[in-house]
Amino acid sequence: AEISISDTALKSYDTDDNTVVPEHTGVIVDAISSWSNVKVESSIVLPTDGSTSKKVISTSGDAVENGKYAAEFNKVELSVPQGVAQEGDFNGTVTWTLSDAV
Repeated sequence: AEISISDTALKSYDTDDNTVVPEHTGVIVDAISSWSNVKVESSIVLPTDGSTSKKVISTSGDAVENGKYAAEFNKVELSVPQGVAQEGDFNGTVTWTLSDAV
């Protein structure tokens, strides 16, 4: 099985008040066009093996800008191969980790 993420977009966390949560209406907006050195991967495939990691946002050069990036995922799908799927309700967890690996 795998999780596929596509139809992604770079967004900006647009507030001078760092106590405002991203879920607040109007805080996540379209990124400005000068952010050409910041990229959200357009197609991300995660096997459900529990150990695979994938880069979601990457930067090149001096890509600090304001450091308030956000990624928008519009299409997330779980694919289960034929013959493996079982009927029922299932739960799982996707763990997101933020690292400063420049």
